[in-house]
Amino acid sequence: FFVVIIFSSLGFLPLVKGSLLILCCAVSILCTALFLFKKRKTLALTSLLFPLVSIVFFWTISGQPVTGLPSYFINMIPIVSGYTEAMALKGNTREITIYIAASLALLLSVFLKANKDMPTRMFLVSIYFVFLFLSFKAGFVRHDGHALIAGTSILLAGISTFFILNNHISKLLIIPSMMASFYINTNYTTITSSALLNYTTSTFSASWSGIKNRITLKNWPRSIFDNALESLKSEANLPVLKGTSDIYSYNQSYLIASGNDWNPRPVFQSYSVYTPALAEMNKQHLVGRNAPDNIIFRVEPIDRNMPSTEDGASWPVLMTNYRPVLFKNNFLFLEKNKKIEDVRTSSLSVMDEKHKFGDIIELPVSDQLLFAKIEITPTIIGRLVSILFKPSQLQLKVELSSGVTKQYR
Repeated sequence: FFVVIIFSSLGFLPLVKGSLLILCCAVSILCTALFLFKKRKTLALTSLLFPLVSIVFFWTISGQPVTGLPSYFINMIPIVSGYTEAMALKGNTREITIYIAASLALLLSVFLKANKDMPTRMFLVSIYFVFLFLSFKAGFVRHDGHALIAGTSILLAGISTFFILNNHISKLLIIPSMMASFYINTNYTTITSSALLNYTTSTFSASWSGIKNRITLKNWPRSIFDNALESLKSEANLPVLKGTSDIYSYNQSYLIASGNDWNPRPVFQSYSVYTPALAEMNKQHLVGRNAPDNIIFRVEPIDRNMPSTEDGASWPVLMTNYRPVLFKNNFLFLEKNKKIEDVRTSSLSVMDEKHKFGDIIELPVSDQLLFAKIEITPTIIGRLVSILFKPSQLQLKVELSSGVTKQYR
């Protein structure tokens, strides 16, 4: 019974956050292998089958068609695979060092001190390693407040060893994980006795408040949701447009709250369009039959990115097949032309060259808009670095015709 309950959660979590699929699959496979080795075939089948059953169950009761489940995971692949290079941020390297040291100490203590047979110890080390490694990536690839993920994970991993370490002396080996967690987390949040008490009590008080409101208040939480929409609507003050609309580069909540008919592109936030495949999907949406009638546009890059690299493949289409009709609240309103042109036939290639990093590239003189497609292929070592951690950022320096120089990611 308990195995069914526990492993059913492994089917629920990837629907909450897709990237958790890697961790859930690893846990399910490792547990299945251990149960098979122990000749517990029923438990092995349960640990393998019930995550799949629960995925279908929770997906269905959320109102989604079962036929859409494969597409959910397939379309997630470029989002997950391109994240590391595109969204990486530098941070405090001492946090990384301390986390790795504490993780190695924890793995060593589990292997040496767990009073188990060798296959079980290997299983425990493997499952701890997968959890700690994925937490490392989640916390330190985009090294800002995400580091709290790593800090909390190393603490949870340390606490859980109380259930498998076999003597009091070996349990002292979790102290490094507690110290690492404290060091990392205090760099991003206040940790005092009163703060910890507040975090704990607020978790339960919020749950209790939710239960009470659902029982005693009519139309809750719909009323809260409607009030939030009204607040966003007045804040953005977007007009209701004829036909369907989409908004660039993000701020989808403004468009939804405005009462417009939202026609989203496949990757509906431009800063997430960080692979050629994703860029092409959004571009094809604009040239297809279901292209939105209106575009609400604002240039708002994150992380000092080159502005035109965020949904950049769509910019020529937007400039060719849409026309500006209004500028309001720092948004440019574009309306689709009645006659749609093929951008490929209206463009001309003027340069096709190979360069090395550090080269200065002189653009040809032209009275037309110039768009560049830059193809950069990582080395095998570069790909390995991206898998294990993150590569260094690529920078682009631009000298404007005015002589002003700007540097972008």
